[in-house]
Amino acid sequence: MMLFLYVLIAIAGIVIIPTLVFTFIDIILDAGINPFIHLEFLHTLIVFPIMLGFIHLRFDIQKRDKMYFYLFAFTDYEEKIIKKMGYRFEEDIDFYEVQNVFGAKRESVSCTTTVYNKVKEE
Repeated sequence: MMLFLYVLIAIAGIVIIPTLVFTFIDIILDAGINPFIHLEFLHTLIVFPIMLGFIHLRFDIQKRDKMYFYLFAFTDYEEKIIKKMGYRFEEDIDFYEVQNVFGAKRESVSCTTTVYNKVKEE
């Protein structure tokens, strides 16, 4: 259990600390750097290889036809990589307004990304 906690802290540190550093550099230098650009870079560097591992496991080892990622959308760069690998995907992003039990309204989003296996040539 402690090892799991250490792994979570390490992952959070890898993502959060560089983002905070870049944000403070931006504030100090007023360089106009958008910190979310660095989040996208870290997403491509850390999360995307994990997703490619899931895609390889699902399609190449388990021989499935499609898989779903819920609340996950690929960046433009990642989309190009997936298309070059021969996979096809669809993103379904919906924005809607919901109301809680107290009557307060808020906007919500749902995202489903479907990745399809390579088309087999016969």
